[in-house]
Formats: sequence, C-alpha cells, structure tokens
Amino acid sequence: MDETSFQKRHEYVTAVADREGGVVKHVADGRGKEALAAYFETSAQEELAQVDTVAMDMWGPYIAATLTALPDAEGKIAFDKFHVAMHLGAAVDRVHREESQLLQGRGEESLKGTRHW
Repeated sequence: MDETSFQKRHEYVTAVADREGGVVKHVADGRGKEALAAYFETSAQEELAQVDTVAMDMWGPYIAATLTALPDAEGKIAFDKFHVAMHLGAAVDRVHREESQLLQGRGEESLKGTRHW
C-alpha cells in the first residue's frame, strides 16, 4: 500500500495492490487512516486472515489502520527500504553532529571533516 500525489496541490490517493496477483484492490481519496480503513472494512475477514505481509512506508495513519484491522498485524508490516534507509541516515547524521559538538567543546577536532567520508 502507498499513497501517491497528483496535481500541484498535493492531492493524494491511497492505493492498495495485491503484488502476487498484480491487481489494484483499492483506491481512495486522501492518505489518512480513513482512506486505508475503508479497504479493511470492505474486505472479507477470510481474505484479511490470508494476508502474510503488508508493505508500506512509515506513514503513521497507515500503520494505525493496519494495526487496528489486520489480525497479527505487528508481525506482518514490512517497511520499504527507502524509508528505513532515510531514517537510518538521519539518525547517523544527528549522532555525528552531537558527538562532533561534544568533542569540539572539549577542544578535540578528531571528527572535523568526517561528515561526508
């Protein structure tokens, strides 16, 4: 599942696809919890019970809708690697800045010039 924007006004739609079947199963206006919850509400419980993995980005409303509606969702959510790498890179950058400031405060410059190695 993912959202996509169109036009220049950041109008979004939510799309749910069956990767194995190669079909789009749901499209809804917006990218809020309700847009995805509508998919879960219209799906049969038997169909939802057969879901093994839900691939998504780390968008809070999608996570919340999935956790609410899908049985055993905690073990079925797989975050896409782009967003995982983005968060990891931001965390490493934040720690590097903090460590660099701490060391510079002590008069050490061992991290100077090492941000982009």
